[in-house]
Amino acid sequence: MIVHLLADNPADITRMILRLEEIENILAVELGFPTGATSDEITQIIRAASGELPLIAHLQISDALEIQRICHHGRRLRGQLGSPARCSCRK
Repeated sequence: MIVHLLADNPADITRMILRLEEIENILAVELGFPTGATSDEITQIIRAASGELPLIAHLQISDALEIQRICHHGRRLRGQLGSPARCSCRK
């Protein structure tokens, strides 16, 4: 199962991720971001969500150039541009 979370608060996302890591059969976490979220806010949320589970981050096309900065070092990046753009970050 892939769980979709609407990410707007890094502290809340960290708590949710920690709880999801304890549940069996969770394959990944998909993150959605509020309209108008800045690149810095998206970066903070992705870092807060980084844990044991792979992340799928739904990004706006306008943020596509920020994907490498958002997916911090130590993670592989797989991207798919569409509507919205998609970024999958894995360890």
